[in-house]
Amino acid sequence: MFEPAHWLPIAEACASPLDGCDPEASRRTAINRAYYAPLLMIKARVDALLGAGTVPAEGTHGAILLALRKSRIREFQKVLEKLKVLQELRENADYVLSGPPLDALQVDGAVARSRWLVKNLLPAIPDRKYRRLKFAR
Repeated sequence: MFEPAHWLPIAEACASPLDGCDPEASRRTAINRAYYAPLLMIKARVDALLGAGTVPAEGTHGAILLALRKSRIREFQKVLEKLKVLQELRENADYVLSGPPLDALQVDGAVARSRWLVKNLLPAIPDRKYRRLKFAR
C-alpha cells in the first residue's frame, strides 16, 4: 500500500525546482502534493481503523472535509483549518492558469503547513478520535 506521507518529500523537493525544471510547474506540483499528503493520510487511517471504503471513493475530498467539520473534535478543527487553506491553494495551482506566477513564500508556507500536519498533528490524534469520524454512505 502506498504511504500518503511520501507525498511530503515530493512537495518539499518541488518547492525548490531543480535545474531544467520549469519553476512554475514545480511550485504548482509542490502545492498539489502538499495538499494530498495530509488528506490521504486521513483517508488511510480511517480506512485502516474502520474498514476499507469507509471514506467514499467518489467525493473523497468533500467527505473528509465534511466529517472533520461535523466532528467538533478540537484536533480535527485544527486539521480542517489547515486543509482548507491547502485546498484553496491547490485548486488555484491546478485550475487558475492565467494569474501571476506562484510566489515562492506562498509555496513554502503550503509545504510547511503540510509538514506540520503530516509529522505532528495527524499522528498525535488518537485512534479513538478517528473512530468518531462519521461518513455518509
